[in-house]
This record gives sequence, structure tokens and C-alpha cells, in this order.
Amino acid sequence: MYAIVSCASLPFKQGRVYLRYFESDSDKKVGKDITRLLEKKQIQTFTSLPGEGVLNRQGTHEGWVICVLSKAAQEDGVFSFNVMTDIQTSVDKCKMQVMLVLNGLQISDVPHCIKWVRFFQVTADEFYLNGILRTVSGKIALLFNFMLNEENMLKYLLYTHSLWTVQIFFKAGDIILKKTCNHYRKNTR
Repeated sequence: MYAIVSCASLPFKQGRVYLRYFESDSDKKVGKDITRLLEKKQIQTFTSLPGEGVLNRQGTHEGWVICVLSKAAQEDGVFSFNVMTDIQTSVDKCKMQVMLVLNGLQISDVPHCIKWVRFFQVTADEFYLNGILRTVSGKIALLFNFMLNEENMLKYLLYTHSLWTVQIFFKAGDIILKKTCNHYRKNTR
């Protein structure tokens, strides 16, 4: 399992979970596994239709958006646009959090400008489902399964330190520079 804790680890009360997955059989299976687990734990779960924005639904103002990301999903322009819109909404509104579930992808396959988003990688033992459940329930996901050596731990600590520094900058600055996505954004709050 591979997980990165994002800088958007603000305290959110458990709300709705919106699930977005591509129309491939593999992605549907992962999506249905996630839905089954969350509904079993009585967490309200909705599946977004292709092309549907998360905030188009009435009452959608807090909770999680879980996007199952595979090679086919990445190559589909509409799906990729919707995922980026979800991330944009998460940053702008600060009420929704986005989580990506990597299905058949490695972290290196994810575009650099969204690597700060929380990730879980699909595994055969389905241990990633426990991490998703703990995260949307407001608990800390168990991250230590992949951090077995000092090098990984050091990278994790340095990365999270950078994210908290970036979070402070996001709150304090009027203009946010995102070098990796090659654009500037004016803070309108």
C-alpha cells in the first residue's frame, strides 16, 4: 500500500462520500468494493455519473470525493477534467477533500501537479480499503506498511514538513504560486 498524507488534513466531520470511477471493468470492481465497505459501515456513499460535477448535487458541501484512477481513466479527457475539477473545488471551497485510489498505477504515473493529494494504491489483499475507511471516518490512516526503511521514513518526514510549510503559505499569502502546474492563482477569500 502506498499513501501520502496531503496538506489538506484539516478536521472535517464525516460527511458524504462521492465516488468517481471510469467505466472499465477493473475500475468498476474497485469502485463497488469501496462502496460496499463504506455502506457496510453506514457511511453515505454516492457514485458520480460520467460528466457530473460533485457540487452539482444539492447539499454537497462537505465530505470526500474518492476518484479511482487507472491508465484508461487518465487517458480519458472528460474523466481527467472531472478529477481536476474535484481537486480545484477542494482547494477553492475548503469543504471537500479529494482522495485518489490508484488502480494499476504507480505514484510515478500520477501527474506531478497533483501528487500532493491523498493516495491509496489498490492491492490484492484489499488492505487499502481499511486505509480509505479510516480516512473518511476521520481517523489517521495507517501508513507504516510501506515505510520499512530509514530512507522512506526520511523522505516522508521531509515531504510532510514541506507540505505544512506550503499550507502556512497558502493561508498567509495573497498569491499562490504552483510551479509544477505552471500557473498562478489569486486568493479570493
